[in-house]
Amino acid sequence: MTPNFRISARIRELNEPAYSVGLLAKKMPSLLQHEGRWQGNFQHFSNEGRLLETHQAVVKHQFPEEGPYAHIQDSHFIWDNGEELHLTQNSIFVDGKLWWDGDPFQGCIWETDFGNILINITQTSDPRLTLNEMICLEPAGNRRSRVKQWFKNGRLFKRTLCHERRISNTN
Repeated sequence: MTPNFRISARIRELNEPAYSVGLLAKKMPSLLQHEGRWQGNFQHFSNEGRLLETHQAVVKHQFPEEGPYAHIQDSHFIWDNGEELHLTQNSIFVDGKLWWDGDPFQGCIWETDFGNILINITQTSDPRLTLNEMICLEPAGNRRSRVKQWFKNGRLFKRTLCHERRISNTN
């Protein structure tokens, strides 16, 4: 059965194409360098620069050689008050981008000519909430930084800074 996905505020419908890790490596070589487990600190700021909250995260990236998904991301977020959130994002590779449609977000990931990773995300339960993310990997490949800009009804309302270090090359 071929899954259908409605992506980016339901703009277009995609069908899963033939996929291989080699094709992904050709189109998104820097992204494959993110495979493994990452641990980091997320800091959320208001438009005025006021710190709103912080939390820790462990994020695991996998690029399976077979199966229906080109990329699997498992995220485990932990707050100081003991609250935790687990999210899994299963992406397919279409037209040079990774696409996913899940809960609570849907979106796409692509790589720039300079190796930066860009992500466009829409909240599935409220498409008025969107965010854009950029991920930069340091040359040695063991640290990365992420910047997220959050929009509600097209207006910026929050920014998130993430600093992560690789804790394992394998899953």
